[in-house]
Amino acid sequence: PYIEQFFLEAQQRGLDLALEDEGIDVVFEEIEDPNVVGLCRRFGQRITIDPIWWERSDEKDREWLVFHELGHCVLGRSHRNEETPEGTCRSMMRGNEDGFGCSLDLYSEGWRTYLVDELFSEETPLPDWAQSPPAYDPNTLIDYPVFSWTDSLTDGFFATLEGLDLSQPFWLEATAANLDTEEFAVIVSLGFIALKSCNACAVGKAEVYHFGGNGTYFDSDELFFEEDVRLTFYGDGERLYCYVNEIYIHSIEQDLLEDATINSNRFEPSIVCSLTLRSKS
Repeated sequence: PYIEQFFLEAQQRGLDLALEDEGIDVVFEEIEDPNVVGLCRRFGQRITIDPIWWERSDEKDREWLVFHELGHCVLGRSHRNEETPEGTCRSMMRGNEDGFGCSLDLYSEGWRTYLVDELFSEETPLPDWAQSPPAYDPNTLIDYPVFSWTDSLTDGFFATLEGLDLSQPFWLEATAANLDTEEFAVIVSLGFIALKSCNACAVGKAEVYHFGGNGTYFDSDELFFEEDVRLTFYGDGERLYCYVNEIYIHSIEQDLLEDATINSNRFEPSIVCSLTLRSKS
């Protein structure tokens, strides 16, 4: 279905491309290079996919690989190793030359739409919300009613934010005094959308992901903070902007939020945590 979807996406964008004209042949066989999971031979229009990687991958990753290889075979595109300042991939055609790495968001609709648009037209600009995300501002929604809470915790925290309307603007910030403890990771989830900071993790030092296992929106190994963790969600009514220690890292659609519960990971030993919520509801 991924090949058919590629040509459908092309036609929806006004391109005169048809599957029957291309004669694409897809085979599943081992690829000698362990760093390569797909290959395109432009002469003969043959795509080779590593079967082990395919079996381990979900639908979004499979779609990305097929679209990427068809980008080579059908569109004649080369790799585009560019990223936003925070590390999000600018293109589905990213490669891994010279150790290049970026975070590819295939799970939020806004990012996927941009990435597919860019696949068929390299001149596609980043959406406004990606080009100019709001800088961290502690006075955001300062005139809204505020709820604040501070405590020393071992088991982490869990709360239902009664009355919080997730479709309206809000500001939610959690801090954890973990710098002088052995607790390296702090994870706070709002509904099923989790925001993570972990200085000692080998991978995923800053992440935005779906707590229920439905994909990672952003994952960076580059962000390292020698200070207590501060995790911030700002919803403007349309998009949810995420910050780690006052640095913007990623945004997704606000309607991906499913319920108004907030919780964190367990802490060992106990650490002081605080929570601030600004919302009209």
